[in-house]
Amino acid sequence: MMTEEQMQEEPMVEENKEKIEEAQDTYYEEPEEEQKIDHAKDIKEAVALNKVIIGLDEVKKALKAENITKLYVAKNIPEDRFNELKHFADIANIEIVKLNIPNDELGILCKKQYMISVLAFRKQ
Repeated sequence: MMTEEQMQEEPMVEENKEKIEEAQDTYYEEPEEEQKIDHAKDIKEAVALNKVIIGLDEVKKALKAENITKLYVAKNIPEDRFNELKHFADIANIEIVKLNIPNDELGILCKKQYMISVLAFRKQ
């Protein structure tokens, strides 16, 4: 048998569960298929034109020199590296795009035989 306090708490618990689920739905929203294709197409074009900077150290140097137009990171980049890049990108006012592909697939997309966690587009 439920006590009076338990009966009062039950609607609040259900209400909180709904709020949490709504918040998770908005946070974990998957990008549309069109967006995935556009990023892959942009990256392939930039690689073909040799306008890509690959690697964390090289991208950080270019960020400090403000030689970047856009920054891409793989979905499995370590959080500390992402935060470091985000800090430099915020200072330089550069857009960061977190891709929905892991670093091994990003390496294949760039026609490299190694994994790529970070890449950026070089300014003209």
